[in-house]
Amino acid sequence: MIFLKKENIFFALLLLYFFFISAFQATDNHWSARIDQDIYIIYNSLLVYSGYEQEYLDHPAYSTFLILGGVYKILSFFISNLSLESIIDSNNIDQNLQRLFSIARILNSLFFFIYTILIFKILKELNIKSILCFIAILLLLTFHSVYEVLFLIRSEILSIIFTLFSFYLLIKFLKYEKRKIYCFFSGIFFCFAILAK
Repeated sequence: MIFLKKENIFFALLLLYFFFISAFQATDNHWSARIDQDIYIIYNSLLVYSGYEQEYLDHPAYSTFLILGGVYKILSFFISNLSLESIIDSNNIDQNLQRLFSIARILNSLFFFIYTILIFKILKELNIKSILCFIAILLLLTFHSVYEVLFLIRSEILSIIFTLFSFYLLIKFLKYEKRKIYCFFSGIFFCFAILAK
């Protein structure tokens, strides 16, 4: 019971860490700072949730567009100027795109949090000692590439999350062979991983 409390505290601190480091970096980061994939993912997510066909066909990332577009759709009930039509008709397109960029960055922080939880869960399923699981997560935070992807909006992290979840369910299936549902959902999440990339 004490360990579960420590685990919850560790992951709560990790969530705050990802959120605050991403928010701190994003304070002076304009949506047009790096015209690589950030604006393409935002724009195609708006297209998908507005009922249009995506235009970014050389890098499909449909799962990414679907999830980010779904978040935009839900938030559009509470925040104005989040739909494609309202942004185009707006007098302040730059501010609206910055808001969409900020929402995507917050979602990206949440993706990294889920990523670390899945790695922790997989290590636990492989019977790795808890202290080593914590150390592995902390070592992961020292890699430069983690922050490089955290500060950009990319579809890779979602693809990795779906792959890790598929692997986690496959481990569960191998442990409990009578539960064939794990194998079924493992295949579905692996398909989502392919669609995310």
